[in-house]
Amino acid sequence: MTKKEAGEADGRESTNWQKIRAISFARGFSFLGSELTIFALVLREKESGAATVSVLFILGTLPFILFAPWAGLIADRFSTRRVVLTSSLIQAALIFTLTRSGPHWLVFLTLFFSNTGGAVVNPSWGALIPTLCTKDDLPRAMGFSQSTFALAGLISPALAGFLVSTSGFYWPFAIDSLSFLFIAALNPSYSIYIGSRRCKCGRSFSRDPRIGG
Repeated sequence: MTKKEAGEADGRESTNWQKIRAISFARGFSFLGSELTIFALVLREKESGAATVSVLFILGTLPFILFAPWAGLIADRFSTRRVVLTSSLIQAALIFTLTRSGPHWLVFLTLFFSNTGGAVVNPSWGALIPTLCTKDDLPRAMGFSQSTFALAGLISPALAGFLVSTSGFYWPFAIDSLSFLFIAALNPSYSIYIGSRRCKCGRSFSRDPRIGG
């Protein structure tokens, strides 16, 4: 790791707003796709009863609870580029399999493993933006990132309903899969490596107070 990279990991003299916007929009698009998947699955499986729908919502949250401790360790030990690329490609493949109906157990497993990928990559995302901005700009940068999530959450139910009613269940899952491929394509722009192995400053980013760890 060069002195410049170590300096970027420890703090920046200027904020890279172009990269922050690109990453925020990519994450917002991915969150929109994930919400489309959940709503489409609920609409597709609703005839199976309330229990099935409940399991779908549980599987949308459970991996984030179960794997949060290990996800932080992964963020410490591996570069954001590697973690995001691997997770995005696996999630894209898993979600695309949902374009075809299958037995409930297969749908449950697919959703669980896809969201496990999201749980694993979340700390790496959380540690990335603080390396791209100054301390003074950090609240604004994090606020911009959160606003893309809020916008995606706002429009996803209506968009899912529109897609299902006009073209069936294929496109919600296809869009979600494409959103992960979009993140994978954006991956070369992650020039900042996160992880205690690569940081000569001796800080573990999962314990960085700027990230809330």
